[in-house]
Amino acid sequence: MSNVRIKELLLLLLLLQLLLLLQLQQQLLLLFSTTTTKNTTTTTTTTTTTSTTTTSTTTTTTTTTTTTTTTTTTTATTTTTITTTTTTTTTTTTTSTTTTTTTTTSTTSTTTTTTTTTTTTTTAAATTTTTTITTTSTTITTTTTTTTTISTTTNAVTTTTKSRDCTTMAVQLYYFPIRGRGQAIRYICLDNDIELENVNIGAEWATKYKPLMPFGQVPVIEDGGVKVAQSCAILRYLGKKAGLKEPSDPLVAARVDMINDQGEDIRGAYVRMIYGNYETGKDDLIKDAKAKTQFIETLMSGWGSDFITDTISFADYNLFDLLDILCVLSPGFLDEFPTLQAYFDRIAARPNIKKHRHSDEFKAWPVNGNGKQ
Repeated sequence: MSNVRIKELLLLLLLLQLLLLLQLQQQLLLLFSTTTTKNTTTTTTTTTTTSTTTTSTTTTTTTTTTTTTTTTTTTATTTTTITTTTTTTTTTTTTSTTTTTTTTTSTTSTTTTTTTTTTTTTTAAATTTTTTITTTSTTITTTTTTTTTISTTTNAVTTTTKSRDCTTMAVQLYYFPIRGRGQAIRYICLDNDIELENVNIGAEWATKYKPLMPFGQVPVIEDGGVKVAQSCAILRYLGKKAGLKEPSDPLVAARVDMINDQGEDIRGAYVRMIYGNYETGKDDLIKDAKAKTQFIETLMSGWGSDFITDTISFADYNLFDLLDILCVLSPGFLDEFPTLQAYFDRIAARPNIKKHRHSDEFKAWPVNGNGKQ
């Protein structure tokens, strides 16, 4: 075969191959036509269920808020010659479902609170993917019973005051059988019809009576089972018991305390001398007592009253007894004090006091316990 013929055959074969390639390309294009990309995004919004129940005595209010669901689907298609790529991406985002319950209860004694929730179902779908979110709220019943009992106990304290008849209810005076600090107490009781029982503590003082006394000393009175100590406190108490009128003017009332305190100063010096240095201290005591008594004389002369004030007081019985023992210590002691002499005579003339001072009992009692006077 000639060369020309061979070349013609080769050219023909080449053309046939080209035709076949063209046909093959067309068939491939028919078979693989598109490249598809699917992107699906599903978003489920937060589902929040809020139940608010408010219960009072007669009104119930229930508020329920349900959900909103938004579904977005996006599809994109891309075609590429020869190469085919298919990509499918599905993204699902689901937020939490939160249930908030607020309960307010107002009752008087018993409170019952019931909370009932709502069931919410949300369905999100994209192309061939369906996501279902179901939230079921279970009914929760809470019963609260509060019982408050306030118990108030009142302890009744009853104070019974029995009327005392001064002629039948005796006040006991614990003292020695002497005049001493007990005599003014006897005077105020006698002059105001307060029955007084003298309890002679005598030789049993240290062993029997002293431990029972509030301050371990006498005189002490006992009235209605209650002991009262200290001489001036006893006199004040008996004055109130007798109903002696007390000055309403504070300045006039101050007279009583002034004279009583001055008298106590004189009496204190007297007691120290009697039980201390009687023989050597007597003259000095009388001199000092007269100087202090002069102040009382001057004041009472200026006031011009029958007693320290217009009416007799506890201090008058105390002063009367003091002047009496000074007259025993120094006869004629009151000669220099005319106002006080008249005052002394006035009280000495009061019937019950006069009778007592003339009694054998009074005459038998020494002024002091050591035999000095």
